[in-house]
Amino acid sequence: MAGHIAPTTSRSCSRSSSWTTVWLHDLRHTFASIANDLGVPMFNISKALGHGSNAVTSGIYTHMFDDSHKETIDRVTEAIQQFSRTGTAT
Repeated sequence: MAGHIAPTTSRSCSRSSSWTTVWLHDLRHTFASIANDLGVPMFNISKALGHGSNAVTSGIYTHMFDDSHKETIDRVTEAIQQFSRTGTAT
């Protein structure tokens, strides 16, 4: 079954791995995120994950692919760093 890991593989990974806090489902999110960052088309990511449509992939992973908040986070981070250095946030 494309995009899915067989239960026996899942069990053997959990037994042989030292990653006790990493779930196979987490690795799916990591895969999708890295593929998106590399510019892989959503259609290809969707197929690799075994989803029936781009809408499913987009609905699950949209929050991971949205960079609209990055500028805000960067600006606030800069203000905090400046305040810690100079005592002013402007």
